[in-house]
Amino acid sequence: MNCSTSTSAVPRNARFQGRLAWQLLLLLFIGAMACELIADDSPGVQLEEVVLKALRPIASNVQTDRETGLVRFVRLSKPVVENAHLELVGQFSAIRYLAVVTPHVTDEGFQHLAGLSSLEVLFLSGSGLTDETLAVIGKLPKLRRLYLDRTTVTDAGLKHLSELPLKTLSLNETKVTSAAASSIGALASLEELSLQGTRLDDKALSSLASLEQLQLLELDRTAVTGSTLRQLKSLKQLRQLSLRECKLSADGVAALAELSPASVVLWNTQMPVDALATLRAAQPNVHYAVSDKPNAWRRFLAGEPLASPLAPTAEAEAGASRAPAGIASTIELSIARRLEDSAAAVSPDFQRHVLPMLGRLGCNGRSCHGSFQGRGGFRLSMFGYD
Repeated sequence: MNCSTSTSAVPRNARFQGRLAWQLLLLLFIGAMACELIADDSPGVQLEEVVLKALRPIASNVQTDRETGLVRFVRLSKPVVENAHLELVGQFSAIRYLAVVTPHVTDEGFQHLAGLSSLEVLFLSGSGLTDETLAVIGKLPKLRRLYLDRTTVTDAGLKHLSELPLKTLSLNETKVTSAAASSIGALASLEELSLQGTRLDDKALSSLASLEQLQLLELDRTAVTGSTLRQLKSLKQLRQLSLRECKLSADGVAALAELSPASVVLWNTQMPVDALATLRAAQPNVHYAVSDKPNAWRRFLAGEPLASPLAPTAEAEAGASRAPAGIASTIELSIARRLEDSAAAVSPDFQRHVLPMLGRLGCNGRSCHGSFQGRGGFRLSMFGYD
């Protein structure tokens, strides 16, 4: 480890100067402690403990291995997280899971991921990375799951990932086009691929057809019409195909009738009723999800009141009558104000919304089922608790 401290990466924006001052002091302290530990041949866990103390105030969640004491799980989603903090993360040699969910971290910070050879899950959705960071990610030998939603990655950058043993790749809401399909098709171990809201069209399917291990394929809100869906017949492991809001053509419906995944999602495709009947007759064992109704979250955001399936009990009604006046209106006003103040459409996000809430409730720690290593038969996944 280099025990010298450089200030060459000073942010240009003046509003970061105050924050930078304490960061530099922090790095000086860590550098001095690290040099002392290394000189004394202290175990790596002691060095990580020093770094961990500096990182905890800005980390959303940090977990260590029960046996070794080394850091295995780090999630950074607070607005104060910046490039300098990724240098601290780079000291965790045994880390397996890293989530950086903030736009303030850019390629400069992600260069510190280069030495994290044990990393298996990397969640960088909504961060400030570009193709430059993909060159670093492409050299992480154990990476299995990669999430790059809402970033500025391009077709050219995805070529850097060709040697990774990825099982999950998520590129939702990026500018990726069908030109990237050949790079994606080279990831032979892929089991889950999400391309929602990208610029893919029917030309991409021929390359994706080479992903023989694929179980989940999400093409929602793309320009896919379905005319080349027949090429996916080679995907014998495919369990779910999602085509939400795709404008399926008549040829697309006919091609879809030749596929037999367990489930096909066709929400908001404006598919005629007779076309759906044709699909169900051709593939009676396939579940076709065709509801055009928005999900409960969207209905709630649109102003629909939450309804309970059960009538309130007498005790509940009595308790409500004793509640302080105005409490219900206060809650409704608070929710309404949050939605009004939102500059953009609110979309639920597991990393940014669910995990922080679980952390505040105490349900995301080692003593609960949110433990990274699992507890009581539960295990934390990127999609929730399974």
